[in-house]
Amino acid sequence: MSSATGLSIIPGDGFDVRERPGFTVLRSTCELLMVTWLVQNAGEDPRAAEEVEKRVETLRSGGSWRTWAPF
Repeated sequence: MSSATGLSIIPGDGFDVRERPGFTVLRSTCELLMVTWLVQNAGEDPRAAEEVEKRVETLRSGGSWRTWAPF
């Protein structure tokens, strides 16, 4: 979902989930789950292995998941 689409549904829901106190923990957990899912394929697919390395470095450095390639 694009940011514009996400922002367009806020009035219907009544609040922006990104403003909730626990949002950063939830976001970090989701990012970690995406990486651990991809790790399962890293042994069979060299592209997946490269992407895992990039994602782990992003998590370590506090970078943005927006640089991640879709898998």
